Amino acid sequence: MRNIRYNNQLALIEQMEAEGRILVIRPEKPIVVDRMEKNVKKLTDLYNEGYACAEKVLGRLIDSLKD
Repeated sequence: MRNIRYNNQLALIEQMEAEGRILVIRPEKPIVVDRMEKNVKKLTDLYNEGYACAEKVLGRLIDSLKD
């Protein structure tokens, strides 16, 4: 049941993104860390990747907030 709800939410997000109603910031590559990851390098790399993804869409985000 939970997986169905999750998949429905993902479908809704993809639809709304395609319609231009929302801006989605997500990793470009698969995440390679565990839930309880202790490897600082892996965590730092993931943080930096997320930061870079956010920087790529920052201009669009600011423009959408102005409207």
